[in-house]
Amino acid sequence: MSHHVLQDIHWPHLVAGLVILQSLTPSPSLSQLRPDDSLPENSRLVPEGNQIRIEGGTVRGDTLFHSFQEFSIPESLEVHLDNAPNLETIITRVTGSDLSQLDGHLSANGTANLILINPNGIHFGDNARLSIGGAFLGTTAEQIQFADGSVWGTSPSQSPPLLQISVPIGLQFGDTPGTIVNRSQARDSQGEVRGLDAAQLSLLAGEVQMVGGGVRSPQRMEFGSFGPGSRVNLDGQGRVAAVTARTLGPIELTQGAILEGGEIRLLGDRLAMTEAQILSSGTGAIAIDMQTGVDLNPESRILSQNGPDVQIQTQQFHLRDNAAVVSSVDDGGQGGDITLEAREGIMLLGSGFEPFSQYLATMAGDGLQPLTVISGIFSQGVSGQAGDIHLITDGDLTLQQGSMVNQAVFESAQGGNLTVDVGESLDIQESGFLSLTLPNSQGSAADVTINTDRLRIRDGGIVAGATFGDGHSGQITIAAQDRIDVINSRADAFILTGIFSNSFLATGTAGDIHIVTTHLRAVDGGTIASNSGGWLGNVLIIEGGSGGDINIQARESLELTGLSEDGRFGSGIVTATFGSFPSGNVTLHTPRLILQDGAGLSTETFGPADGGRLEVRADEIHLSGRSPIFGFRNFFASTSGRQDIRPDATGAGGDIQVFSDRITLRDDSRFDVRSFGEGAAGNLEVTAREILLDRGSNFNAETVSGPGGNIQVRSQALQLRQGSTINTDAGTADGGNISITTSTLVALENSNISANALEGRGGQVHITAEGMFGIAFRESPTAQSDITASSLLGPEFSGEVSINSPEINFSAALMSLPEPLTPLVMLSNCHIGDSRFITTGQGGLPQVPWTPTTDPVVWEDIQVPAAPTDVSEQPPQSPSSPQPRLREAQALQFDDQGTPRLAGDRTPQPSLLIPGNPGC
Repeated sequence: MSHHVLQDIHWPHLVAGLVILQSLTPSPSLSQLRPDDSLPENSRLVPEGNQIRIEGGTVRGDTLFHSFQEFSIPESLEVHLDNAPNLETIITRVTGSDLSQLDGHLSANGTANLILINPNGIHFGDNARLSIGGAFLGTTAEQIQFADGSVWGTSPSQSPPLLQISVPIGLQFGDTPGTIVNRSQARDSQGEVRGLDAAQLSLLAGEVQMVGGGVRSPQRMEFGSFGPGSRVNLDGQGRVAAVTARTLGPIELTQGAILEGGEIRLLGDRLAMTEAQILSSGTGAIAIDMQTGVDLNPESRILSQNGPDVQIQTQQFHLRDNAAVVSSVDDGGQGGDITLEAREGIMLLGSGFEPFSQYLATMAGDGLQPLTVISGIFSQGVSGQAGDIHLITDGDLTLQQGSMVNQAVFESAQGGNLTVDVGESLDIQESGFLSLTLPNSQGSAADVTINTDRLRIRDGGIVAGATFGDGHSGQITIAAQDRIDVINSRADAFILTGIFSNSFLATGTAGDIHIVTTHLRAVDGGTIASNSGGWLGNVLIIEGGSGGDINIQARESLELTGLSEDGRFGSGIVTATFGSFPSGNVTLHTPRLILQDGAGLSTETFGPADGGRLEVRADEIHLSGRSPIFGFRNFFASTSGRQDIRPDATGAGGDIQVFSDRITLRDDSRFDVRSFGEGAAGNLEVTAREILLDRGSNFNAETVSGPGGNIQVRSQALQLRQGSTINTDAGTADGGNISITTSTLVALENSNISANALEGRGGQVHITAEGMFGIAFRESPTAQSDITASSLLGPEFSGEVSINSPEINFSAALMSLPEPLTPLVMLSNCHIGDSRFITTGQGGLPQVPWTPTTDPVVWEDIQVPAAPTDVSEQPPQSPSSPQPRLREAQALQFDDQGTPRLAGDRTPQPSLLIPGNPGC
């Protein structure tokens, strides 16, 4: 050993020191453990087999100070700090320039806390172990600060503080703080990998790397990464209380690294996890606070079991490729809440759409097991109360490629809440937000609340609440300030793209759906639905609890357009029941409602239970176009039964109520309250100022064998054009009733109003109109525009037709002329003056001749008449006089005796002018 080391040995121990030197000279072990001589009482090394005891050191109060030039532990060697049992804290510093490479076993007596400080870095090797009864703090700070303002750093000239002290209150990092690396996979006596193990463990450095290493701490662990010059304040338990830093550093967990314990806290600039795991199953929380970002890369997990909350705060959060954040509870207690706040954005990327669809199919088929997850964020409960999920960002939240945010309850557990607050856009592509109760469960699912500026769900994406058990499905509440777009149901998807609240298999009630936005658009099979039973993949489930209600307010517009990729489903808003529990109601409020190319609104029953009510309030309603290839029509529908789904359906269809200012239906579009089976058709009530049914469109309440539905229409102007109809026809039952109250009723081009029956009685038709044009009552249908209530059973089975419309006498507008007519006298024919044609009233003239006006047009001649003058008759011409030249008359006038005269010049007294063609 060098002369410098000899100087570290105190003379009273010279003989013992020489013996030690002799025995250790050939071994590298002591060359890596070199006490310095900076303390009043220096540290001493005592080898005992494969162990080296460290004795000595300087005591101040209940704190023991050790100082080393080098401090590393080779593999298979144990270094034991032999401290007195009354000491609470051991502080060991490294004053040299080498990092501490700890490949062996580090231990201490009793429950003393151990602080190892080396600004050059601390590396734990594959076999590194800790046996510390108290807390362990490894740090690459330069100085430790105490309550009295004194410091003890890694400079050899610094001596321990002289005052009675307990624990440090702060750490000061230098200009180049070193890195802490952990590769430890040390095993316990049962062969289980434990890694670094301590009651409490903290690693605070310029950078922290877990490269396949493990850390376990049943009480608390803390990792912190701090930039040059950072100051870290510690609380009375040695935890980070506050940080003053210009920059922070990274924390990396890779190659199967695992952190397992009670309270787990990570502080730094960016956390990157790849094939790594953070697990807490005790009290406390998993708290991750990163300045820039959190990246959960392939196969990474953050897991909370039976209680700990998960709290993540950062600027950007990324999760991908089967990474997950999971909270679970199975002990009957309260599961931990997951709160993720990323100021700039959250992105979840899965492993593809196929694993996502398979997960949904497994879940529906009762094959999903607790803790089985894919890419995403999950809160699960088997017994007890599942924790809440709350995602917060001022930027965008994006779910793509089969990722998921899922609240799921098994067996007897209850769901928590799923809440999303997004400042800008929420984009769900091939992915989903779900709140579920699994088959054979008794608990209720979580409520789903989404607040965002824009919501886009596309290409197989879903927002879904569902119950497969006896508990209720949660409510779905969505508030999107700007717009909601639901786009493209894929042909290979397990379920349609859309927003759903369903009940399957058992008796649980589907939750309601509440949506408020400015613009709502569903395109290419996009769907909003709440069903009792229904399709799961290609399997029809005919049982479920009561369906939920759908309530939508679109402040400016609601648009539904087109079919799914396979052409089977139109874009729509629907409630349906397939079993013995009723479906929910649909209520829509919007100024402008547009349905195009096969889209629809509906409430349906395919079983013994009744369908729900459809209520629409919109200033303007437009239905037009048919879908390409298949030619599907647009519709408002409340139907009962369908032979290709359940031929035994007996439930009654619900009512449809529509309130609007203007309604336009074209291209065979329909308002439909039809029954295809034995169930009764619902009632259709339409109230609007203007209604136009064009190109085969209709208001329909047809039935096959069930009781006919009724139609009530109230309007100011009702037009039926080009084969459009209002009908309540029936098959084997009686026809339904039709009641129409309108100012004007126009029906042209074989457009009909009918309440006919094939094998029952015709229905009743009551019409009250100020004017009817183009349509008339007839005993049976014809090629003209008809009002009928007939039955094929014969006239005695015809219904009743009542028309209340005043007789219009067009002859009252004509003037009776005297017979015989008095011979007309030609007057002068030039200079008839100027004339004006003026219409008054609000409607104005039609823009084109075939466009009806909205208000009566009143014509009045309000010109100022010319001053009256005497009219002198021309003296008769003698036979020999030349014949006067004939002049074209310009006007017809009547004199005081009522004699008509043809005039050329302006007449001298007020008169009714009927202009001719100007000839002067």
